[in-house]
Amino acid sequence: MDIDLARAVRFYYVAEGSSFIRAAQKLHVDPTWLSRQIQQLETQLGCQLLTRTTRQVTLTPEGRQFFTAAKHLAEAANRAQALAQSLEQKKSRQLAVGISSSTFWIPERQALLASFRTRHPDMAISTVAKTSTELFDELIQRTIDIAIIGAVQGHDEFDSIVIHRNRPFLFIPKESELAQKEQITMSDMAGLDIVCPMIYNNYAFDLIYQPFLDAGARPHWAPEGPYAAMYIAASRRVCMIAWGFESMMSNSLVLREIVDCTAMIEVLALRNKDDERRSVRTFWATARNLLTTSI
Repeated sequence: MDIDLARAVRFYYVAEGSSFIRAAQKLHVDPTWLSRQIQQLETQLGCQLLTRTTRQVTLTPEGRQFFTAAKHLAEAANRAQALAQSLEQKKSRQLAVGISSSTFWIPERQALLASFRTRHPDMAISTVAKTSTELFDELIQRTIDIAIIGAVQGHDEFDSIVIHRNRPFLFIPKESELAQKEQITMSDMAGLDIVCPMIYNNYAFDLIYQPFLDAGARPHWAPEGPYAAMYIAASRRVCMIAWGFESMMSNSLVLREIVDCTAMIEVLALRNKDDERRSVRTFWATARNLLTTSI
């Protein structure tokens, strides 16, 4: 026989207080519904547990025997509920953030994480670095709570905040005639050899690189990332598509804005729309307060 343990616990509270009304108030249920629950338990057991009168509820001999077991169940249920609440509270103070490895240089990303840690020292935040596409999948699977990634297509199921947006620059060897021009335009890209740090996010690829390809640039892909691309550009004396931070690391290349560039670099923070845990809501509020005015 499979006993409905929840009904057994409800029986305990009725018997403990000798009252359906008091038990219903404690359990936050309707007294009539509670009475039917006990009747169904008695039917399942094949014996009467309670004697009901208009004034009181008393235990039958079988009810007294069952009462001890029901009491143990109720006590165990209370311990389990207390533990569940403790675990939930602990979980509500934990946050797993996935960070795209290509966003290491974004000042807004660094400021966001630092601000969250400073303002909410009671929160435990852990980070993992992977590609944007990997983190997008992990957010769908809910193995992370927040993803900070390059722009991706089709994120309607998520809340999103743009934490960084700018246009790519062009790194030019100092001795190049192009470096002497007052303004660089997309028309200068035609037939130009350009080193491009490779990214594996198709949507971001189209945003960042496709306008250069459409303008006739001849790309030389650097799959090992922007540092490798900068080494190639400096050693081979060719131009490079740059995101901005590289200017701090090269003396032999000059950074130039492309005045009519339509390419775009975007970095987003994403979360699941239905995730209302305290840690996620707190991080999101920090992001909005810190970043929406700066984009």
